[in-house]
Amino acid sequence: MKGARAFLVGGLICGLAGVGLSYPWPFDHATSSQQVIRQTVGAYRHGTTENPNRLHAGVDIQPAPGISDTLYAISTAVVRYIYPADSSWFWAGDAAWQNGFGYVHVLIDTSAVREGSTISLAQAIGRVRPNANHLHLNDGPASGPAIKNNPLLFLDSFVDTIPPIVDSLTFCRQGSSSVVLQDTLTGKVDIAVAGRDSLSPEGTDEELMPYRLGFRIYTHETDSLVLDKFSDPTIRFTQVASHSGLGTTIHKSVYASRPEYWITNTCVDGTQPANRFWNTRTGVGDAWDADSSATRNEDARWSDWAIGGEPAIDTDTDSDCGSGKRRLREV
Repeated sequence: MKGARAFLVGGLICGLAGVGLSYPWPFDHATSSQQVIRQTVGAYRHGTTENPNRLHAGVDIQPAPGISDTLYAISTAVVRYIYPADSSWFWAGDAAWQNGFGYVHVLIDTSAVREGSTISLAQAIGRVRPNANHLHLNDGPASGPAIKNNPLLFLDSFVDTIPPIVDSLTFCRQGSSSVVLQDTLTGKVDIAVAGRDSLSPEGTDEELMPYRLGFRIYTHETDSLVLDKFSDPTIRFTQVASHSGLGTTIHKSVYASRPEYWITNTCVDGTQPANRFWNTRTGVGDAWDADSSATRNEDARWSDWAIGGEPAIDTDTDSDCGSGKRRLREV
């Protein structure tokens, strides 16, 4: 792909289309209005000796301004477990401990929530702990490293109208995060991207992890789409296995508050992350990570590249980034 350029895209889920199951928000239960999202599924979490480095396996929800911090059950279920150390969280669900919800950072109402008791939909179950200021909601099995669902797919009428931001791209020699490629891309390449999102028009929320990340490759001469790994994304957090294959998902050299994600590896819907790459010399119709020495394409160059995000409201406008030939394009 002579003069090919990388067009990196990422976005958060923007609704409930196609989802047959939904549940109410845990605050303001009477109207089930959308609340503040503090963090999303798939965000990188620094670990401790007790709790290792991991991907965030739930959604952090804070009551909107003016809304009480009283928590309400989002389903009718049996309380199977209450964390014994300080009773700060509990899990309620089926007898197999596979289908249910974890309510974390809770001042539990002990008159309503006891192991073996049944909590009912819309029943008050406690309040948010002041030192946490949010509820961490898990959807899925009770055990820690098991695959969890993304609650944003199921919370009533969830809407995201704020486009995500792609902050940076890093191109590395495949298999070596320390060898950063400049200007010319040859052979097998790994791409890492730092991306973030916000659900607040004022930008007051914490930086959030986008729901999906991927990339598109266009020809320089004709702007023709050569490779589409966004419609078929490499990273998508419909589900997440929080402790599985972390180094395959996160760029190891930049574990930080805003980590980079390897978008030429795959981490889709809770499956085991796979170590892959982009072969710059394969052509249209070839497997994007074909392990071949094809020479029909010249080396790709990225001196003219674009980064962009997928907003919830479709646009087709272009805007300058103010830096050479780089463009931010929303699609």
